[in-house]
Amino acid sequence: MDFSKQYDLVNNSVVRIISLISDGGKPKAVGSGSGILIGDGSYILTCSHCIIQGTQTVIYLEGDEHGHVPDVIFDDTDLDITLLKTRVIIGKGAKLKNLEDVKIGSECFVLGYPAYSNTITALGANIAGYEWKNKIFSLKIDASVNHGNSGGPLFDAAGNLIGIVNAKAGKIDTLLKQFQDSNTNNIVMQMNGMDHIKVLKTLVNQMYKNLNLGIGTAISIAQIAKLHMEVSVLMSQ
Repeated sequence: MDFSKQYDLVNNSVVRIISLISDGGKPKAVGSGSGILIGDGSYILTCSHCIIQGTQTVIYLEGDEHGHVPDVIFDDTDLDITLLKTRVIIGKGAKLKNLEDVKIGSECFVLGYPAYSNTITALGANIAGYEWKNKIFSLKIDASVNHGNSGGPLFDAAGNLIGIVNAKAGKIDTLLKQFQDSNTNNIVMQMNGMDHIKVLKTLVNQMYKNLNLGIGTAISIAQIAKLHMEVSVLMSQ
């Protein structure tokens, strides 16, 4: 699938989402994800798990040196969707499309910032199937979705926004994340001056950043609009 023309129309709507903490007075990135501008270009849709509590969320367009700190309009952890809003328009809002025209086997493409990248990565895909889980309707895509693509847009072949990619799903990365976040304060393994638990957690952290889930999922725009009037209104504009 050649989606180069569609990419040129929508790439300026894709944003990088960075979670920052203060480390000795200097900002330190502790999380990275993707998002998509909608509406007038000041609204951002992303995944809820891309927003880390206790950190400062900053939004960047590709090439921007200075980011934007958004306000949270809603944070639906069950749906894993968050709507943010910046105080200024930072780009062009993507066109939203109802799911009714999306068919299994139809071509699509994913844009995002995987693995802490500061440049957009584009992936061609097909709609591989549908999934109902906990009353949430998602699209399955046969794209190599990676950590950092979460919250990024899924477009149809015409460049219409049809879903928000959720790269969190998957038993392996969930297990790695649980191990990464585990408390090892009471576990001491010192051999030849090396903390082996710390070494393992560093390795897991790198594996988690670069984990390829094979089959990705995306939460449909129609599902989001059905549950949240704010997105439904933006969809009708």
